Amino acid sequence: MSLSFFALLIWFASCAVAQAEPVADAVDSSAAAEKLPATDEIIAAKVGEPTIRRIGPVTTVTEVSSGVPFPARVDTGATTCSIHYEALEIEDAAESPEDNIGKRVRILIENPDGKQEWISTKIVDRVTVRTTTDDDERYKVRLNLRWQDVEKKVLVTLSDRNKMKYPVLLGRNFLRGDFLVDVNLENDE
Repeated sequence: MSLSFFALLIWFASCAVAQAEPVADAVDSSAAAEKLPATDEIIAAKVGEPTIRRIGPVTTVTEVSSGVPFPARVDTGATTCSIHYEALEIEDAAESPEDNIGKRVRILIENPDGKQEWISTKIVDRVTVRTTTDDDERYKVRLNLRWQDVEKKVLVTLSDRNKMKYPVLLGRNFLRGDFLVDVNLENDE
């Protein structure tokens, strides 16, 4: 958009602010000014703000390429998402895990209903994740995850979550910018 459009929008917003509430007298002018919305708030309301969706502590997400849905635990303490995998096949696998970064990988995922699917992607990184019992070395890949109408391509750590109740952990990299976690929601599938 052009600079003149924004200048016009700012002028319009300042006029709206000036006409929003007349100031009764000089004594009340500071109180009246505090009640008026800032010019930036008016512009944001005019241009449009992102929609923030409420998500509960437990939900269902879908891995997009496979279409496989998973129950997921929402974890605002986790930087990145994590997904359980059954098997892993790295193309031209090297002995050293660091040497596998950048290589193609096939991952067998399975949801609690027994639906399995192989997905192909590339290993982006290898990280050490601290757990309650020890440090765990994991690969990171990019996957498309979808919750209702929100689809994001995010980094996901591959983990053996076989003993966990939820095969997917939704971290801040999926939640950021679009979600507010509401623990009062039971299950917002």
